[in-house]
Amino acid sequence: MGRKTMTTTQDTLHADDARVSLLYDITAILREDIGLTEQLATPWALALVEGMCKRMGGEKRYIPGVDRTARDLAIRQEFNGQNRDLVCKKYGISRSRLYQIVSR
Repeated sequence: MGRKTMTTTQDTLHADDARVSLLYDITAILREDIGLTEQLATPWALALVEGMCKRMGGEKRYIPGVDRTARDLAIRQEFNGQNRDLVCKKYGISRSRLYQIVSR
């Protein structure tokens, strides 16, 4: 197997992995955030991934992280000094992160 063939095979495998990962993430969003059943989410996710591959295939896109401003404000409002563990569990943050947020 020549070097060019090896690179082409690796590129194909990488693209397939990326497609499967994207399909998984979009299906999860449709199910968990929108509330679709698996039966409905899967065909929608497949259509979205196919469309994204056609329109943006090969591009590298930046996807910004979630704006934490609203979450941090809610944490500051809810934290009363006595409910540390409850707030940390609710928002999925560590104790040190909680104290960083409330100190601002």
